[in-house]
Amino acid sequence: MAIDIMSINKFPFMVSTLRDIHFGTAELILDKTKRKLIVSIKQIVWAYHAREFPIMTILVDEGFECIRNNLADVGISLNVASRKEHVPEVERYIRTIKKRVWTIAVSLPFKKYPPRLIAEKDFNACFG
Repeated sequence: MAIDIMSINKFPFMVSTLRDIHFGTAELILDKTKRKLIVSIKQIVWAYHAREFPIMTILVDEGFECIRNNLADVGISLNVASRKEHVPEVERYIRTIKKRVWTIAVSLPFKKYPPRLIAEKDFNACFG
């Protein structure tokens, strides 16, 4: 599984994609604190475990290095990309989501969007 943080209109989303089945998720996070990152990752991992996809390793960029020990306690190892490198699978998925969100945004007659609509556009782009 690969994970990264995406921002749309200054709202951060935790985005994940699973290599083997090409399935992705997105979760709105209120902030990028260490505690919130850990909680979000554990929720995503739990969702995959509930569907019988065991997650043992997560591919991340260097921004997630601070939570390596916390996830090791629950049996998940982090594979951190080199400095100034990214995980290509999740970066490509983020570009796809952003293009889908842009497509939705230009079809709507609004100039400004309420925060809930921004989140719903992102969720629709992930699962649409």
